[in-house]
Amino acid sequence: MAATGSTSRRPGRRPAGSGTREAILDAARMEFMERGYDGATVRAIAARAGVNHAMIGHFFGSKEDLFATAIDWPFDPAQDIPRVMAGDPDHVGPRLAQFFFEQLEAPRSRHTILTLLRSATSNENATRLLRDFAEREIATQIAACIDRPDAQMRSALIVSQLVGVTLMRHLIGLQPLTAAQRDAIVEPLGEALQSLIAGCGRPAPQRPRA
Repeated sequence: MAATGSTSRRPGRRPAGSGTREAILDAARMEFMERGYDGATVRAIAARAGVNHAMIGHFFGSKEDLFATAIDWPFDPAQDIPRVMAGDPDHVGPRLAQFFFEQLEAPRSRHTILTLLRSATSNENATRLLRDFAEREIATQIAACIDRPDAQMRSALIVSQLVGVTLMRHLIGLQPLTAAQRDAIVEPLGEALQSLIAGCGRPAPQRPRA
């Protein structure tokens, strides 16, 4: 018989404590990598971590928030992307390029992003994890700010350019990207992003009629 005042719990369940949050994150990363975002369930993550599934809501709120935290992305796309894209619509492309590369150049942010990209180039699970995050957390936020019927395609192209430049500059070592100062990259990249966001290419000049 248990002593009076003792607390019983189910065998195998981890009590809420200092290590619970980290255990959930470790389990979530494995589930997301193995099954993708849609295949990973809160209950499966909780079971893998050895906790009650209610603990995930306690620590992270939702599956979406847990996913973003598990990725350890250096900024919050749901908050930061709409903020960056708000304001003068004629300069949203340069603002987005500037923001992304400011995040990348910070030491901790750069390490996180490059680790994800490096892993994604060689590991199928990491590829799925990064793809799901890019689609659900970044591209979706950008598309929501583009007032065009092909917003999803334009958003995918924007993400591709941002990730592609990062990959070539920091992992592949393509010159002159590697040696260039940040501003030298941000300016032309911002112009390219602006054309995708606004779709405002200059019309071809009309030839005079004979």
